[in-house]
Amino acid sequence: MIVEHAETDEQMAATYEVMRQLRPHLVREDYVPAVRALMASEGFRLAALIDEGSVRAVAGYRVMTMLYGGRLLYMDDLVADETVRSRGYGRSAAGLAEGRGAAARKTNVRILSERFVQPSGGRAPSPRAAQGGGVTLGGVAA
Repeated sequence: MIVEHAETDEQMAATYEVMRQLRPHLVREDYVPAVRALMASEGFRLAALIDEGSVRAVAGYRVMTMLYGGRLLYMDDLVADETVRSRGYGRSAAGLAEGRGAAARKTNVRILSERFVQPSGGRAPSPRAAQGGGVTLGGVAA
């Protein structure tokens, strides 16, 4: 299992199918240009957890400074492939955020998600954001 940052168009395109599970409004032809635009304008990063040659989880995040909380790592997207959920891929991808935050001495990590998938497979309403001194998985499809 490896985590790599998607930097090339090919690497970004490889994350599309998994990301679309969380963000179904995304269109394949617009995906890479949209990711590139976010990278250029907002410092967005896209990471893929790859196991057995397949993308198993995707994390989209950025580092920012906010008046209320100082420097923080803000995770826009965190999703594990629905065909392999409950195998720890989402937690491993979230660990990337925690590691990035610790390495950069950020104390807050915020994660947003449109839905929460419980380990049992049931869906529950999620908070729009979770925060804390480490990674909080309350709003993550993982």
